[in-house]
Amino acid sequence: MCVSVTIYLSTSVSYESDRVVADHLVLDILLLPPLPKTMPSLTNQPPPTKSAPSPTNQTSSRPKTTPSPINQTPPPKTTGPTNQTLLPNPSIIVKIANTSYSNSRISHQPVCVCNGGTTLPNPIRLSSPFFNDNISLTPNASASCCSEMVSDDITHVFFSVRYAQYGHFLLNGVAPLWDKLRTHLEGEQLFIHLFFPRKEAASRRIEQAYLHRYMSLFSNKVSIQSEDALKSTSVLSRNTILGLSNITLDHYNYKADPALWKGFRSFLLNKLMLVPLKNPSTVRVLLLQRKDNREFLNVTTIASSTRSALSKLTSKQVEISVILLEGKSVDEQATVMGNADILIAADGTGLINGIYMPINSCIISFLPFAVPRLIPGKGSNFNRLFQSLGTTYITHESLEVDESKDMVKRAEEKIIVLERWFLLKQNIKVNQTQLHHSLQQCMEFL
Repeated sequence: MCVSVTIYLSTSVSYESDRVVADHLVLDILLLPPLPKTMPSLTNQPPPTKSAPSPTNQTSSRPKTTPSPINQTPPPKTTGPTNQTLLPNPSIIVKIANTSYSNSRISHQPVCVCNGGTTLPNPIRLSSPFFNDNISLTPNASASCCSEMVSDDITHVFFSVRYAQYGHFLLNGVAPLWDKLRTHLEGEQLFIHLFFPRKEAASRRIEQAYLHRYMSLFSNKVSIQSEDALKSTSVLSRNTILGLSNITLDHYNYKADPALWKGFRSFLLNKLMLVPLKNPSTVRVLLLQRKDNREFLNVTTIASSTRSALSKLTSKQVEISVILLEGKSVDEQATVMGNADILIAADGTGLINGIYMPINSCIISFLPFAVPRLIPGKGSNFNRLFQSLGTTYITHESLEVDESKDMVKRAEEKIIVLERWFLLKQNIKVNQTQLHHSLQQCMEFL
């Protein structure tokens, strides 16, 4: 006996700088009886078919033995008569819009990943639901390939990150991964399989040591490859986590629970053994410079002006450091940020490193010229994120620079906001009056 339930979820349309979030979701949930705890053999079994999927090929929610104290999502409510024997360990298939994706938690059954596919009846997208990646596992694993493998008791985790860029990797890879695994980090041995889209992997924009350091916070068993490697990856396991579906912690999700950002910050600090503390006798200012684009053109003036302004606002000693994060290890970046009370930086995903700053710290961010007008909403995601952490976040627009005139003229001719993204290549020139006013605001919270 099984129960089929259709749930209609209405959400408001959310306009962001380059996207529109869906206005509603339709979830069809199929509840199946509990799966046997003993693993049946896959030898000589035919591949699954969509018309008559076997219960051993369905996904199931694994019971949580150690609930997380942070914002647990309650199980879906069903309507109509239900069989109580189905509730302890149901299998769930979730259909979003017109595409079916299996629930990413598989347990108490063998799941084979082989030749870029799985023995499951539905495709599995590996990225965060806030990105439209095409890296997926399809239901086409060969029975002969799976029958030759020996299963293990390790929980295998397969996921992908769209951007091979430092800030995006932390925001759109590490944070969603923690959200997905936070109830599995104690008592389970994990094997992390991270895949990058082919074009991103080829760009080699992130050092392997940086990727491995963040993944080592979750497990000492890590594999980082391009999507091409999926075709040669073979795994058979009782416990498998496929993709980052059903997560909410992504900086593009403006409704992410503040408690989750706090939990993610605590996880990073604990794993990196970092304790950000304020110095009672010193105000420490970090001026974060960039290279290639969004560079501060008047960085020397900013540093001297900041020192002059702060000396009038406080009797404490003022320390100002100008640094580049590029080339620094994960631990070095975290330590530098952990020793800053005020961060002055250009807008960009590198601002996520502000998560390592002490509580009640302050960030002053500068957007390139005309970006607030032509790319509305840019940077507002960080405002919400840092508000969750108790960090003061102030944003200003850059003064016009040499390249602004031609760039702005071209951007104004573009109807689609996404086609104006080249405006972010402008460099930054700081308005000193705005800076002084922001420093005064920061001192009120330090």
